[in-house]
Amino acid sequence: MNVVTGMQTNARIFFEDALVSFALQSFGESLGIAFASFYDSMGLNVQIVSTAITALTQSCGIVSVTVPRWLSDLAWATVMKSAGRVIAINECIGLRLDCTEADIASGACLAQTGEELLQILGFRDLRTGKFIGIALAITFANRVLAWAVLRLKLMSL
Repeated sequence: MNVVTGMQTNARIFFEDALVSFALQSFGESLGIAFASFYDSMGLNVQIVSTAITALTQSCGIVSVTVPRWLSDLAWATVMKSAGRVIAINECIGLRLDCTEADIASGACLAQTGEELLQILGFRDLRTGKFIGIALAITFANRVLAWAVLRLKLMSL
């Protein structure tokens, strides 16, 4: 994926992206399992899960950089915030942006390096291993929660 899209890549980034992709996919499945336990209509379930994932994505602080603090804190309960950090950090470290002097003077180019961009985004902690650990822990917790919701639904039948 990284090579095709022109992103930076090496073995560490490849495996970190693979783990993050697994966490994101599993998180979506867990939401789907939980919501599907409540409603019989698959169309309604897909709409609810899609809306929830879209809203959570907006609150992770990358697509929408300025979000209220409470939404930013709530986003840590999802995989998206930590996964987004891993991907952003891996892409930005060592990145050089092509900014002309005119772009810099006009404010069109806010950052000349990936590290400056991370500072603008407010990313102080750049330890991707920490964020992968958080993502995998949240993934596991959400899977257990989805199992519990499904189990409660089956007990009520």
